[in-house]
Amino acid sequence: MMSEREVVDDIGHFIKRYVAMDGDKLLVVSLWTLHTYCFQLFPQTPYLAVNSPEKQCGKTRLLEVLEQVCARPWRTTNPSEAVVYRKINKDKPTLMLDEVDGIFRKGSPYEHLQTLLNAGNRSGTKVPRVLNPQSDALIEYSIWCPKVLAGIGTLPDTIADRSIPIRLERRTRDQRVERFRDKQVNPIAAEVRERIATWAATATMDDEPELPDELSDRQQDCAEPLLAIADAVGYGDQARKALVTLLAEERLDSEESLGVVLLRDLRAWFEARPDLDSAYTSWLLEGLKGMPESPWLAWDFGRPLDDRGLASLLKPYGLKSEVVRADGEKPLRGYKRHKLEHVWKQYATHATADTATQTTAPQHSL
Repeated sequence: MMSEREVVDDIGHFIKRYVAMDGDKLLVVSLWTLHTYCFQLFPQTPYLAVNSPEKQCGKTRLLEVLEQVCARPWRTTNPSEAVVYRKINKDKPTLMLDEVDGIFRKGSPYEHLQTLLNAGNRSGTKVPRVLNPQSDALIEYSIWCPKVLAGIGTLPDTIADRSIPIRLERRTRDQRVERFRDKQVNPIAAEVRERIATWAATATMDDEPELPDELSDRQQDCAEPLLAIADAVGYGDQARKALVTLLAEERLDSEESLGVVLLRDLRAWFEARPDLDSAYTSWLLEGLKGMPESPWLAWDFGRPLDDRGLASLLKPYGLKSEVVRADGEKPLRGYKRHKLEHVWKQYATHATADTATQTTAPQHSL
């Protein structure tokens, strides 16, 4: 008789045949796959955020593999909001949304879909709609179901907070995987699904598993269903270590909002140039994009930060671009130092000149 632990191993072996993945990511994705069969036992469901820095890193392949073994899979690209909430309400699928970098890009027509995803991780969440303009009758659609979101770059903060990040890299020549051919894959996947279904039919879990203190409250919400499953199948200790590893860096990145990170970087840039009382927008953008380990070179799903993005991030702090004459040059749009200094005192108190980096800004801006 197969042990419960072997069910997780089977899923992991199946995924690894076709996707270059191992270690913590493989264990977490395997546990997440089990959770799609019993997600309704929990008050929330963590999203799986599959991302990569470039194309051809295996994101779509991972969705194809998960489609074979997850419960009620629905793999799609760029669906309308109405299609999504109707499908979820009707079938409670495992939604596999590919190419989300196109959906969440600024100016995308899918703004309402993002709102739906912001709320769809908790039990009982519904979207009310009036379908007949001649009637006041409301129809409420459930939007709660497991979701995989795959794309290049990072997700919006509100969705990333509800997700477990699975970052994929382009595999090297020595990382061998099998060709994914439906005719060969289908019978293998059918055996794995049968074992999962057998497990799910009799599985019992602790509804209050021990949660790692290293995780934030939101991250503990994400981890809780997977840890309950991991304890039930004998992978509790490994799962806790894996989730802390995957989410720890995410927590550090999320301690500050993107706006505060921008203010901190702008302060560092100005402190390296004490004689400047203002700077052109173009100088600031070049400086920001030249800072090592900064998000600005691939800020908008692979696209660098531009003047509109800079203005959008600074607007909530009451900062707007204006015509300035920086360093005696001709008048152009930019930002005055003294206005930024006031906001720095409120939100970016820890930035120092030591954090400034050499940039590719024009020499006359130094």
